[in-house]
Amino acid sequence: MKNTKMFQHFMSNILNGLFWLLPIVAVVIILSWLYEKISKLIALGLNFVGVVPQKYILLWDLMAIGAFAILLYVMGYLVKTKLADIFEYIFCKIPGYSTIKGIVGIFNSSKEGTNRVLVVAINGFA
Repeated sequence: MKNTKMFQHFMSNILNGLFWLLPIVAVVIILSWLYEKISKLIALGLNFVGVVPQKYILLWDLMAIGAFAILLYVMGYLVKTKLADIFEYIFCKIPGYSTIKGIVGIFNSSKEGTNRVLVVAINGFA
């Protein structure tokens, strides 16, 4: 009896840790992937101009970070406009997007000091 309670407590803590880390890991993976793609595009652009990016690593990194910051600014602006609704509609078709968005939204609302209530309608009780 005591072993099953310990096991349930152990598994509960593991799941809590997993769901706490999941949005953070997802964001880090996406940002890392975006930075890699932008860095490759900058390297292609520098090679096209005739500059070898490996010789000017600082320039390459600064241009990649600048392009990344501009991309994040544009994405932040789109979130506040009606264009965000169009992108939201497209992204909602991607499996797992709404789940990750919901988890991130819950963490963001807890940081803002607001509480969200989850209401589940059960057939036969509503």
